[in-house]
Amino acid sequence: MAVTGAAVLVLVASGALAPAEAGPGRGRNRGEVARRVAHELDLTAEQRERIRDIVRSHWEAGLGDLARQARDARRQLRRLIHDPEAPESEIRAAVRGASVPAENLAVARHRLARDVQEVLTPEQRRRAQEIGLHLGALGDRAFRRFDGDVRGLDDPRDLDDPRD
Repeated sequence: MAVTGAAVLVLVASGALAPAEAGPGRGRNRGEVARRVAHELDLTAEQRERIRDIVRSHWEAGLGDLARQARDARRQLRRLIHDPEAPESEIRAAVRGASVPAENLAVARHRLARDVQEVLTPEQRRRAQEIGLHLGALGDRAFRRFDGDVRGLDDPRDLDDPRD
């Protein structure tokens, strides 16, 4: 599966279990996107439940901690970037410091996506790939616009289909 397809699976999976630190109003759009992706993939109630269990397991096994570490490192880097008094050497050190949590998080998200992929049918995997191409382009634009600050979702019911 290409990176974009894996990204969709992570997005869908992330919608299944919300990080506790997501503040009021944060993640609403991502929650809606996750619901729409789940609908587009035509996930069954059983698949949504299995995905929730997979996400919960990964989150409790350390994904949540890795996400917080990566977020905190990005925030520190952003603070330094926008501090006119910060020496370039501190910014460079913060970049290097942010790369390790980002790397660890990327590997953990890949493992999560791989496990979620096993729940999908071949047609759902193909469709996830198609959706990923579109969302990847949107995400690239959002990343450039918002300095890459991507937070978690707030509602564990994000995969729920209103038709159920």
